[in-house]
Amino acid sequence: MIALENKTIADIVSEHNTTAEIFDNYHVDYCTSGNLVLEEGIKGSGISYDDLISDLQLAIKKEPDSNINFKELSIPGLIELIRTDHHEYLRGKISELTGLSLHMKREKAIKKIDQIHDLLLSSFDHLAPHMLREEKVLFPYLEYMEHMVAKGKKPKPPSFGKVKKSVAEMLDEHRDSTNMLEELRELTNNFIAPDNASEDLVLFFNELKLLDKNLRMHIHLENNVLFMKAKAMAEEL
Repeated sequence: MIALENKTIADIVSEHNTTAEIFDNYHVDYCTSGNLVLEEGIKGSGISYDDLISDLQLAIKKEPDSNINFKELSIPGLIELIRTDHHEYLRGKISELTGLSLHMKREKAIKKIDQIHDLLLSSFDHLAPHMLREEKVLFPYLEYMEHMVAKGKKPKPPSFGKVKKSVAEMLDEHRDSTNMLEELRELTNNFIAPDNASEDLVLFFNELKLLDKNLRMHIHLENNVLFMKAKAMAEEL
């Protein structure tokens, strides 16, 4: 058995990716509160510590060979993973889910569909420029910074100010995105469609659940791995 007691929630997910689903099932936030150790992270939640540990250990025991220890990836490796598995995924889903949501709104599928639709579009409006700023401004500088450090040279200061300040802004925006995800979960009853739901509504809720899962891992990778590496490197410089 792997000792998990003194590890942070973020480290557990980074080292054993399948545990993200366990934390999701227990409604434990590993994105924006991942810096807490396990016992502290569930304090006051009513969650059984022993049950959680047991489920986490079982997930780790069954983890596939494809598991990646995100902490071992370089900054360029992390950025490539974020671009392909998360940014490209999200851009592909924006049009699809907007269309599905609009269809559900026209059909008046459920009472809260207008709120769900508006929240979803607001989330996309928030995320699209956020990802663009990362890809055009922050990510290239972080790759450049690691490249220069690897060559034993001091990188030029970034044009956008300080890395720490830029990262702090991204963290704030991620917190807003996580709040939106929580609200979306509440509006959709944790993405569980009503018993009398149409096939289209069931599909829509399933797609929202997949979006939620992907976006939480996306935020985790940036908050708890990439930005931590970047801040540590910037502080050393």
